[in-house]
Amino acid sequence: MKIKILLGMTLFSMVVAARVTDNQVNYKIDQDKIGVTTNAGFHLNAEAPASAKFDDLKAIFKPDPKTEKLFVFAVPTNTKKAKLSFYVCDDKKTVCEQHQKEIVLDGKATKTSFVEAPLLTLADLKSNKMTLLIFTAPWCPACLRMQTETYPQKSVASQLKRLNVKKINIDLAENVELSEKFHVKAIPTLVLLNKEGEELTRWLDFQPAKKFATDLKTTMKMTTTISELEKKARAGDKKAISQRGMLAFLAYNCEETIKWLSMSNTSHDLNYKLAAEIQCAEGEGSEKQIQALEKAISLTTSKLDKIRWSADLFELKKEGKQKIETFASEVDATLVELKDISKNESTLKKAFTASTYGDPAGFANEEALLLKARLFGVLEKGPEKQIALDAIKINADKHNISVDRPGEMLLAIAYLREAGEKVRVQEMYQQLLNAYPNTYVYHEKYSRYQHKNKNYDQALNSVNSALQFSEGNEPQLHLLKANILNDMKNKEQALVVVNEALQLENISHKKFKKTLALIQSLKMNLQK
Repeated sequence: MKIKILLGMTLFSMVVAARVTDNQVNYKIDQDKIGVTTNAGFHLNAEAPASAKFDDLKAIFKPDPKTEKLFVFAVPTNTKKAKLSFYVCDDKKTVCEQHQKEIVLDGKATKTSFVEAPLLTLADLKSNKMTLLIFTAPWCPACLRMQTETYPQKSVASQLKRLNVKKINIDLAENVELSEKFHVKAIPTLVLLNKEGEELTRWLDFQPAKKFATDLKTTMKMTTTISELEKKARAGDKKAISQRGMLAFLAYNCEETIKWLSMSNTSHDLNYKLAAEIQCAEGEGSEKQIQALEKAISLTTSKLDKIRWSADLFELKKEGKQKIETFASEVDATLVELKDISKNESTLKKAFTASTYGDPAGFANEEALLLKARLFGVLEKGPEKQIALDAIKINADKHNISVDRPGEMLLAIAYLREAGEKVRVQEMYQQLLNAYPNTYVYHEKYSRYQHKNKNYDQALNSVNSALQFSEGNEPQLHLLKANILNDMKNKEQALVVVNEALQLENISHKKFKKTLALIQSLKMNLQK
């Protein structure tokens, strides 16, 4: 699933104690640079924020190189004090802790070799071998699944060794330029580049190990860049037209997808063109969405897409106050179609394969049952809807869910939340918090869950814990905290948090444009 989505629980609090990564960091200070390494069993977090400030300079310096084994910070001319900030993890990846170190220098540095630029610049993309850019984020379930279920597999790992692999945390403000350069609008997005840094192909969403290993082996033989592919497509090459359209679809560029796939006459390309038309209609008002959905439903050759889009259409009609009896027979017919493709594992798998949905990542039954519950919900058939939701709970529990595969557990939580299974959701969140206490990810997710359920004390406690381990998402966490306090009727403290947010170092960065607008709007409401 791509991202564009205990009984008697006691309050969770952080206990101040000696940290796992303390005394595990080494510093080597030369005249013009500072090197940072770790002891055996630990590594530097190359995906988390890392920076240095010198004396009273306003500039923020980034390490180069920045790898799990070594950070090197260039020292500006004649500076006498450095303040470093970075994260260190244990190799078991159970702990990642922030380190802040102040170092006294001799003021004899004779050169300044720094650029206030992203962690990875466009010039860095040229290499003596192909480069794989992995656009990711710590909170993304599909990204976590790739990290724990795909990349470690021997078949994939052997292919990755042949590549220059760069992981880009899209949460960091300094990575915005690169994300925009490659039109990354959903994660995980993986982009394969040639030695000159030119895009060859890309992947979107969770990729099972077997398929991804095969894809890598095949695509690493490619030499045609996107610009060259586009030339062939413009010349009428049917294969190039299809490939160019699909690359646009994977980049969430609906206009480009429609442009290219309109030139193709295959059913596969038609389905993806229709999906792009629906995507373009989003945000254009319900009338245009309904028109796009009705067209797609009438033309698609995919049984699953027809059912998914029909569910969307019926819900829009219901929201628009259209009488249910005017389209109830269509809903009933869609339920019959859903029953047909869900009759066994084989037919359901084929339906997903032939659709634009993507790989269900082991949760095909849950997705089908959720569709069933939505359709009964449109018909306002409560008992039938509840039976479908109960079946989601039963199916989710059939998975061998483990905290060793946190991405899969988060996906299970998403379905269980839809099913209203609060006890099981609480248990799973607590398992993740116990297994990974020193990352903001599960504290934030748990806080948002409790906030939605109006358990404000637990939500506040968890967001405070998340703030201790923030990684480039301080504005969003401050906004969450302020909203919780506001809902607790503590407007005075909420205003304090809002003002703290407005003083954050990167708050004016375009990365946080929407968050800043929400913070400013909240401040105005709090001051009334």
